[in-house]
Amino acid sequence: MGKPVCVDFRTLHGLEVVSLDLIVHNSGSTEALRIVLADGSALVCKVWTDWTLIAEHRADPVIPDYFWPPADFALEPLVPGHRWEGAVITSVRTTDNEVGELYRADFEIGGHQVCTRSYGGEVVVTAEMSAPRALMDP
Repeated sequence: MGKPVCVDFRTLHGLEVVSLDLIVHNSGSTEALRIVLADGSALVCKVWTDWTLIAEHRADPVIPDYFWPPADFALEPLVPGHRWEGAVITSVRTTDNEVGELYRADFEIGGHQVCTRSYGGEVVVTAEMSAPRALMDP
């Protein structure tokens, strides 16, 4: 299988999200971020064998077959206990490395910041959760 085609990030703006999960190997290592969209499709962000970040838009939310063998991979919530359903992708910023290849994508989803990036050939996923609006109002 060749390298998947990376999504045009501009097409993600305004899309509604159902869930954000990590694809995790049974050794405990995080292998990818999966964003399930309201239309039933999913975005999978992972580091490819050339150490670049790929973001593949897939027709369904199934863990891709390049995670092999399938029994070695599972889903874990990005932020346990947080409900993403109904949140909207309001922005995506990407960063390329010095040779013009994607290595970082920063998403704003439902007012929260989610970053996925390549670091030393591994995927790193972080989430910065903002306080609920009701807690911020005086």
